Amino acid sequence: MRLVEMKAHYQNYRRHLATAREAASHFQFDLVVERAEAAIPFLAGMCRYVRKKEQKERVDFHAVELVLRHAPLILDGQAISRIADFHKANRSVFKYSARDVPEALSRSRDELRQAFELWSVLDTPNGTPMQAIHRFPSIEKRFSQRLVEAWFHIGLLQLDDRGAGQRVYRNLRIDHSNHTRCRHCGVNLSMSFDDYLASPPCPHCGGVEGMVLIESAHTTAGGN
Repeated sequence: MRLVEMKAHYQNYRRHLATAREAASHFQFDLVVERAEAAIPFLAGMCRYVRKKEQKERVDFHAVELVLRHAPLILDGQAISRIADFHKANRSVFKYSARDVPEALSRSRDELRQAFELWSVLDTPNGTPMQAIHRFPSIEKRFSQRLVEAWFHIGLLQLDDRGAGQRVYRNLRIDHSNHTRCRHCGVNLSMSFDDYLASPPCPHCGGVEGMVLIESAHTTAGGN
């Protein structure tokens, strides 16, 4: 790859990374993952350009970190798997990573497990006391705090502060429609939560493994 091509990859990588960070500042977690993933094809050229121009032995792969940090928040295990596959196929590039990518992948997968576990725990008709949410031994307190904050932002949780104490309810039920978007063609769709987890192909473009959760379509207190 010539220097001019490396520079073009570097510029494209930085452009996608900037839009992913902008989405993160607005709590648009689906767009964070989508835009960070859009930078991944330019990772190798970016890495070579930075090492050549800045004389660095190790390079920060921030786009990879953004995907692995935010995918668990929207229960997007497919995005984590795509990063794992890319890492496996491009070990010659990742040997220059400033961070331990296998460790980051392992942590992201564990956070995904914790996210699904917390989601199941919160599925109760009477809600869950706010003070009890961060006390589950199998869920890290720091991650559960970040997870709950994210879910409030995108409408997956509802807070009811009537009565003796604050209680948290899920806004989603498997028989409700939820806002999703196809990352391939951009069309917005409504589907049940079970269907979302099953990852169906997009009925508009046929793209597979492309549905991302945007927000709950229901905001009634108590999730009903």
